[in-house]
Amino acid sequence: MINIIKKLSDEINKKRVNQYLFFMIASILTVLFMGYYFGTFDQVVHIPSLKKLADPTLYPDDKYLELSKYHYSYFWYFFVPFYRLHILEISMFITHLITVYLTYYALYKLSKTLFNSPLASFFSTVVFIIPHIGFAGFPVFEFSLLNRTFVLPFLLLAIDFYLNKKLALSFIILGIMYNFHVVSVNFVLAIFFFDLFLRIKFINVKKTLYSLLSFAVTASPVLIWKFSNSGVDTKLNWEWFNIINKGILYHIFTLVTINPSVLFLVLSGASLYFIFFFALKYSKSPHNPTVVNFVYASLIILSVQILATAFFPLTIIIQSQIIRVGIFVLIFAYIYFANFLSSEVFKSNRNYDLKVMFGGFFLSLTPIILVIAIIARNLIRSRLIFFISKLLLIMGFIGLLIMVYMINIWKPGIHIYPTHDELYDVEIWARDNTPKDAIFITRPDLWWLYNIEWRVISERSTVVTMSDLLETAFVPDYIKYWKPRFESVAPGAINQFNGDIIKNFKTASKAFDSLKEEDFMSISNEYSAQYLVVEKKNKLNFQKVFSNDKYVVYLLFLDK
Repeated sequence: MINIIKKLSDEINKKRVNQYLFFMIASILTVLFMGYYFGTFDQVVHIPSLKKLADPTLYPDDKYLELSKYHYSYFWYFFVPFYRLHILEISMFITHLITVYLTYYALYKLSKTLFNSPLASFFSTVVFIIPHIGFAGFPVFEFSLLNRTFVLPFLLLAIDFYLNKKLALSFIILGIMYNFHVVSVNFVLAIFFFDLFLRIKFINVKKTLYSLLSFAVTASPVLIWKFSNSGVDTKLNWEWFNIINKGILYHIFTLVTINPSVLFLVLSGASLYFIFFFALKYSKSPHNPTVVNFVYASLIILSVQILATAFFPLTIIIQSQIIRVGIFVLIFAYIYFANFLSSEVFKSNRNYDLKVMFGGFFLSLTPIILVIAIIARNLIRSRLIFFISKLLLIMGFIGLLIMVYMINIWKPGIHIYPTHDELYDVEIWARDNTPKDAIFITRPDLWWLYNIEWRVISERSTVVTMSDLLETAFVPDYIKYWKPRFESVAPGAINQFNGDIIKNFKTASKAFDSLKEEDFMSISNEYSAQYLVVEKKNKLNFQKVFSNDKYVVYLLFLDK
């Protein structure tokens, strides 16, 4: 079997057309496995902002939409013409496919630069078809188009050019991508600067300065936007941090915890370092010292996050969400382990431990399983133990898939257009039957990975939602606006937030369901909300204007 794979990898390496076909197949399999969704997850922040860019009359006086001016990215501006042409959804899906394809191209190219092994490059590509998670739970490929996913292949190419000593080209790419996703580029800049600092005696100063100038020029559009709008915020803001951290972003900010789900993600991320340094021993790449510097830089970055979240939550550090640097650790760990497998695979036909590590490499959703396989490799010497290990690996993979599917974390399916459900019907009714300045009181918990949030389709404002915290993480001052509103629609919920996002949603839902008619009227008067959306089980004495199997929309009469 391995000889067939070796021959296949050689054929792919020989011809560009074979590589392109290989990347295409990998891209299709990835999208089928991960799924694709429009208007969900982090897109609930970007789609309404995009629509307001195209039509400034939407969401009038909605303070939440004003936060987009602090979201320093030109990425979504490119989709405004497609929205106006009514082809936004298909254009975003095509861009997503191209992004996945380019990411595979970049992964293959990076592996080739590091190891010059067709088999290692083949493994480095195939391994990411099935997702592997690290810190904060982010895989390499996600199920929707985001500016961070779009820039990833270009950042990998920048790393590749850096390793090949094409410094100027690398920094030009980083500068261009800075206009699309500042946070992701900052991570690559950080690991580059750390490496340059350690090799300061050997670098070409003139070439380095020219490269940095190239970055400054190509990144200037977003830099001008940023520093003409706001500077670098170094204030401490415990109230803001505690709410966004305990509310919905605990997995992003917390590395020291006893919360089971977040601890699992932290251990998954830590496992990546074990995998990398294990595989490093078997690598003869001339680029090892540079990549090791990159990995050490990521450790320093994560250490800063631990200190910041525990003792001094400086705004700029929290805004940077620096745990996301882990995506590059994940990539280096798996690429280096791919090289280890490619170099060891021909040494023994009865190498049971290597076969189990193969399985752990390709089938483990979490790198913890691969670490267990590595640690236990000396125990896997007989056919019986090999069979048991293989069975446990397959059962663990299937079991994890079933678990993440049941808790709605993994939901494959291709949804180029918004998913049609009862909430979608309500939003369509609101869009088509209410004025653009209409304000709704909606449940605060109408958001999840695969759910469409209120503003996305309705194009109407809401008093407050829990998902507003996604954007509040970048604008601390908004918490003063958000908190009293949320307290109105979910009284007492904030004080019960404990970092468990699923429990927090249930808490907010229960608090909203406790509201009485007089509470809704008070909220209506306070925030000029004309409409109320509740589940059908809530029977209220207001004028009903729309209903379906799950929701009812009421018209509220404001006290003057």
